[in-house]
Amino acid sequence: MSPGADVKAKVSEITAGKATDEEKVRAVYGYVATQVRYVGVAFGIGRYQPHEAADVLQNQCGDCKDKHTLLAAMLGALGLHPDAVLVGVGIRFNPAVPSPAAFNHLITRVALDGKPVWLGTTSEVAPYRVLLVEIRDHDVLLVPEAGAAKVEKTPAELPFKATQTLEANGSLDDKGISNSTIKIEVRGEMEVYLRAVLRQVTPAQYDQLAQKLSEGLGFGGTASHAHFGKAEDTTDPIAISYDYKRDKGGDPEYTPARAT
Repeated sequence: MSPGADVKAKVSEITAGKATDEEKVRAVYGYVATQVRYVGVAFGIGRYQPHEAADVLQNQCGDCKDKHTLLAAMLGALGLHPDAVLVGVGIRFNPAVPSPAAFNHLITRVALDGKPVWLGTTSEVAPYRVLLVEIRDHDVLLVPEAGAAKVEKTPAELPFKATQTLEANGSLDDKGISNSTIKIEVRGEMEVYLRAVLRQVTPAQYDQLAQKLSEGLGFGGTASHAHFGKAEDTTDPIAISYDYKRDKGGDPEYTPARAT
């Protein structure tokens, strides 16, 4: 995790113009989370041994251990002292039986202004300090830079209030056809999954994605001209907008059955 010349140069580049320690940590986290792709291949010693931070930086990919190693090296270049946090996702944790088999994931914790900041970079698109629900309120093994490891619990809540807003503006003509513009903003758990999906599609598929989203909201019309915010820009809620058209709604005309 020792920050070499290449790591220090990258830290200087991405923190240029940042005044506070938190701004710098945000910038470093954002880089490792969104620009270093997650690739997990758990074969042999690779199950436990990360690559050097400089190699991860050069390769621009790695598993959770590799991403932690690079993030820790970058935080170290800022004069901070990050801890490794071993997590067992889907594994019953038994502190009475020490074993590496109890863990299958790794995240990072660093003290900032005397307060713990938990950082998980694996999802690539989680906002700063957001841990996925699978690893929140979870017993973990915190391994500090120096000193004995200890069992701690991850935060139970998101670092901000989760919100979902929908705004629809449109018209209804005399034939019962409605045309609207729909704007949606999402912050929280669903935001992470939307961002992850967004990274898997091309702009040419945005209308299809908006159609699926619209149907998921219970709207039976047609979505078009969809626009999505950048998946990597996690500072603000993810914003979605699209045009929406629906023909005359309501129940079909009722025709009583003929008596026989």
